[in-house]
Amino acid sequence: VQRMLEARQALGSNAKAQELRQNDLTLHTLPGTERVRAATWQTNEWAGLDAQGDVVVFERWGAVKPATLLAELPVEEYSRWNTYRYEAQAMVLDTLSRRARQVVCFVIVIDLGGMSIGHRKMIPYAKEFVGGDSTWVAPPMLSTTHFVRSGKIFANIYEVFGRLGILPARQ
Repeated sequence: VQRMLEARQALGSNAKAQELRQNDLTLHTLPGTERVRAATWQTNEWAGLDAQGDVVVFERWGAVKPATLLAELPVEEYSRWNTYRYEAQAMVLDTLSRRARQVVCFVIVIDLGGMSIGHRKMIPYAKEFVGGDSTWVAPPMLSTTHFVRSGKIFANIYEVFGRLGILPARQ
C-alpha cells in the first residue's frame, strides 16, 4: 500500500483522475492514446467480458513495428500514458465491482502473431507494462494474462524476460 501511495503522489494520479472525470475521458480517449496508436501500439481496452464478468483487454504486440515505436514514442511517454490507463482502469473496475457486488478484474489477452527478433527492442516497454512505476498507481487489477499466436520467437523472448527478472523463467 505504501508503494502505491508513493507512486500515486510521484505520478500525480489524483490530478489525472480529476482530469479523466472533468473531461469525460474513456479508456479509449486517454491523453496520449493517439500517439500510442500512431506508434503502432494496438490495444482494445474493453474487448468484452469473460465468463466471470472480468473485463477483457486485448493487446497486439506482434503488430507493433519496433522502429516506429522507438522513433515516435519514448518509453517515458508510454509510461505517462500507462499511468492514465491504470487510473482509468481502476475507476472502471471500482464502478463495475460496486454494481456487480463482486470484485471485477481485468483479463489481458496478448496477441504475439507477427513477432520477430526485431521485437526485442520492445523490452523497455514490456518492462514498463509489467512492473514499471505506472503499474503501482492502483491496487492489483489483473486476473489472468493469456498469450496467443506465440511461436519460437516468443519462447526466446520469454526466456530473456525471465533472465531479466521481468517474468518467471521457463520451467
